[in-house]
Amino acid sequence: MQGFSLIEILIAMTILTVGLLGAAKLQALVLHAHRDASHHMAAAELAGDLAEAMLVNPALARAAALGGHGESSAECHAAACQPDVLAAAQWSSWQTALRARLSAAHGVLCPHGKLLVSGARWRCGDLGAPAPSLGIGWRVGTQAEHMRVFHLPAPFQIPA
Repeated sequence: MQGFSLIEILIAMTILTVGLLGAAKLQALVLHAHRDASHHMAAAELAGDLAEAMLVNPALARAAALGGHGESSAECHAAACQPDVLAAAQWSSWQTALRARLSAAHGVLCPHGKLLVSGARWRCGDLGAPAPSLGIGWRVGTQAEHMRVFHLPAPFQIPA
């Protein structure tokens, strides 16, 4: 017998097809994991930016905890402005940067407690927690919301 039979060729093609489909599925999973990792990294960078700004301006922590709605274009560049006005502008600017980097994102700061999540609703609870909590949530397409909670270290004790 010389050559290959039709059965042998069909079996080889089936094995090759299954292997290629597995490789394609693996590639899709890798791309999805990479996207998720880059979003989590962006959230961590933004949390670090906010923590650094709160060290410089403690009023920012109070404005963030109250969900301050300041103007991101407050005139604090040309002349000095009050810390609370600057804090509201910084919080607004941070929220804008958050939404620019992460789709449909929002952030919540719980100054004296842990961030509690119930479905799509976030609230602060467990008063007396050792450190403030910062929650950042975002959506990717039609997927469920992704969320990352950061527990800020001891220097971030926010006065009541």
